[in-house]
Amino acid sequence: MRPKSLGSFRALPAPPRWFFKTAALPLNALLTASLRRVVRERPDVFQKLGRFQNAVFLIAPMDMPFAFRLKPLARQGIVEIVTGQEDKAYSVRISGNLKTLLGLFDGTIDADSSFFGGDIRLEGATDAALALRNALEAAELAAAVNWTHEKGGKLLLAINTFARAGDTGEWQRAVDCAARSGVDAVIAADLGVLAYAHSIWPDLRLHLSVQAAAGTPQAIAFYAETFGVKRVVLPHVLSVEEVTRLTRAVDVEIEAFVYGGLCVMAEGRCALSSYAAPGSPNLTGVCSPPDSVRFVEFQGMTTARLGDFAIDRHAPGEPAGYPTLCKSRFVIDDKPAYLFEDPVSLNAMDMLAGLKRAGVTAVKVEGRQRGKAYVSRVARAFRQAIDALEAGRPTAPYADMLADLAEGRKETSGAYRKSWR
Repeated sequence: MRPKSLGSFRALPAPPRWFFKTAALPLNALLTASLRRVVRERPDVFQKLGRFQNAVFLIAPMDMPFAFRLKPLARQGIVEIVTGQEDKAYSVRISGNLKTLLGLFDGTIDADSSFFGGDIRLEGATDAALALRNALEAAELAAAVNWTHEKGGKLLLAINTFARAGDTGEWQRAVDCAARSGVDAVIAADLGVLAYAHSIWPDLRLHLSVQAAAGTPQAIAFYAETFGVKRVVLPHVLSVEEVTRLTRAVDVEIEAFVYGGLCVMAEGRCALSSYAAPGSPNLTGVCSPPDSVRFVEFQGMTTARLGDFAIDRHAPGEPAGYPTLCKSRFVIDDKPAYLFEDPVSLNAMDMLAGLKRAGVTAVKVEGRQRGKAYVSRVARAFRQAIDALEAGRPTAPYADMLADLAEGRKETSGAYRKSWR
């Protein structure tokens, strides 16, 4: 067969199958050796595969003439390069362009958005692909811990949703993964999760999540004495004066929120979000999940919908917050009004000095459902403000750095200044 001319280039025929099989032999051996090393060094990563530990995963780049067949625990792990009919045997096939697939595996591309956006395709047992993603996330956690420690920081992991009856294994496996990955602390709220972590991993440092809503010396003492909790994240409902009295009455570190969304519920125990959408902060760690949110343009207005409910409507250019039921408008006496709470963000940057005097050990930025850019900007601004405070300089120059990130473009000091009392 003569190659076809493409201007100054020539399109060559694809090499025969035996070429790939011969050329792939050393690469097969190298990839298999790498996989087996991971299996030996991090067996917990592959435990995340659950019943799919012996499944066959076919990673198929659509822009390459071959695929990778991964058998995680069969004979301690095998990776093969396959072509043609050889790529028919699999439990699940994950296909996409090579760049996307590599991004999925190194964590630079989000798996969920790639799937829902059509960048990757799944064939076969999709739950096996989910198990593989969980295993990869476990591997990413260990890498994140190492990177954080190299930079002189600490990595705290929140496992602060509430375990479901008959399905506590997922939370226990998360604690195991966190402990084996070397995180500096786990932030938890569920009594069963705390009990498991304290008994199975006695050297694992435990912090009490805001979800536990521990706001009295007696409650904090219970968690400290029963589970060895070293730090407590306070509820959003305390004034600076109340925080001061509390820190003086307890023997643990105190952490306080200084920026982000506010919740009118009992620290995440929300029935509203789970009523309108398939998720809630206390069970799945999400409020108004993005896949349940839609925006509809109608008669020059933008209607925000959560699941089957229209929950707010905005005129062009009108500031709006992320659509949640608690920060939505309802018709009351024939007038639309915010029934539970206005869309507004906590910003306690000007309260840093007072919180320091109150005995607060650390400050916390609300990061649930937030992107990397948001977290980076807020953390950087507060880091600069805290450094200025330590150096005796005012924090005012940093106060306006985050105005465009606030919900509804409005900020509040929340309960720290309780003007209604």
